[in-house]
Amino acid sequence: MLAIIPLILLIFGSVAALIGLKSQKKRNVLLMIIISSSLTLNSFLLYKSISNRVQYLYGPITANASGLFMSEIILLLGFLIFIYSISYLKNGLNNTIYFSIFFLFLSSMVCLTLSFNIMIMYAMLEISTITSAMLILYEKTRDALKAVGIYISISLIGTIFILFGIFLLYNAIGTLTLTDFIKGLTFDHKLIIALLLTIGFGIKAGLVPAGLIWLPKAHSEAPSPVSALLSGILVQVAAFTLIRSVGIIAYKELVIFELLLSLGILSAFLGSLLAILEVIGLKVYSYQFRSDIKRVLAFSTISEVGIIIFFVGLMASVKTDVMVLLAPAIIHITNHAISKSNLFLSAGIFIHYTKNRDINLYNGLLNRFPVTVFSFILGGLSISMIPPLLGFTTIKEVKAIAGSHSYTLFIALIAIMTLICYILCFNKILKLKKSDAKGIKQEKLPMIMPILVLDIILLILGIGFFFGIFDVQKSGIEDMARTILET
Repeated sequence: MLAIIPLILLIFGSVAALIGLKSQKKRNVLLMIIISSSLTLNSFLLYKSISNRVQYLYGPITANASGLFMSEIILLLGFLIFIYSISYLKNGLNNTIYFSIFFLFLSSMVCLTLSFNIMIMYAMLEISTITSAMLILYEKTRDALKAVGIYISISLIGTIFILFGIFLLYNAIGTLTLTDFIKGLTFDHKLIIALLLTIGFGIKAGLVPAGLIWLPKAHSEAPSPVSALLSGILVQVAAFTLIRSVGIIAYKELVIFELLLSLGILSAFLGSLLAILEVIGLKVYSYQFRSDIKRVLAFSTISEVGIIIFFVGLMASVKTDVMVLLAPAIIHITNHAISKSNLFLSAGIFIHYTKNRDINLYNGLLNRFPVTVFSFILGGLSISMIPPLLGFTTIKEVKAIAGSHSYTLFIALIAIMTLICYILCFNKILKLKKSDAKGIKQEKLPMIMPILVLDIILLILGIGFFFGIFDVQKSGIEDMARTILET
């Protein structure tokens, strides 16, 4: 019962948010208490699960170490984005509805990570799709409406593949619990079902080619705190779901993992390339890249999800204990969740005050927003895997585990491309004109506090892993990563 209390608190928060119709200050205090309580309890359960290697069972809920770790990321980012949203959004009816949907979105994400029942995982992912679509529409712009239309349409295609896979699975085995699948499925069933789920969950996670269609539009047209939710939480959880479902069903089936490897490589490369083209604002044939800062970050998200799936795909070529590859996947999920949330929240402050998403118009932001610019640079460098930040741990783990220099060189190539993208961004933001030194605006504490917390986390984790204060194996990350596929 204890395992579902954080989830129950979030659902209660969705209902409690409606008191904002009468008093928004009381609502904000109550919701802060609710989400911080949920985070605190989840932290306790995570600690107990890792230290004692236990899991918590309640009906279809299986709260093990990896699931609780993903919930920890969801709740931590949710808490910080909630604080940020209070200052970012205008007061009013839309604000109250926003927070109600916000908590419902978080509850669906947490529930998804705490289950091995594929129907529950699917249902929660659909709820998150609907709620995130509603959050994207918060500002009620025509472009947001178009973006949601594309988002829902592409998601429905993913839904069809997932449901067909679940149907075949249940017809073959007669159960929807992932841990019951391995013994009863033939190779043909494993291949077809894993392929269907890879396509379905891959669409939801933003892998190419579908991610190129919906992800940049949805992430760029959403309010900045919602963009942070989408990139920092939604696509990470969708990738986690893909790893858990396909990893269990097709464990050690090389064909599927070679497909994941290919999708990961293609997504990582194309995402990085398109992010660079977006910063430059290049015109390719009839398509004009617009130098939109949020589209830059969205293309970068496609690349980072590709790297996560790339790690899982390496199971096809590594002959040792393949599950150790899930450890760098967990690390990269953590780095991307924190860094990309930091980048979107920082970009949101730029947009909030400049009323513009064109990065070419951001001259002199260092003078006006020194803390925000620092956070943006820190997030960009960590995403680019620059030592001693957390992202560099990814390269170290691949070099130690993969056993092939070509894979390490590929990750290094993506890191260089990503760094080029963000250096171009930094150059535009740090460029100074005489007129830019005037009109300095004070950064609001409620908006910069969340990004400062993310800065501290990035620095502590990065320096800790870089100098050996933290160790992937000794800290229990490898054991925790195994629980993605094991109960």
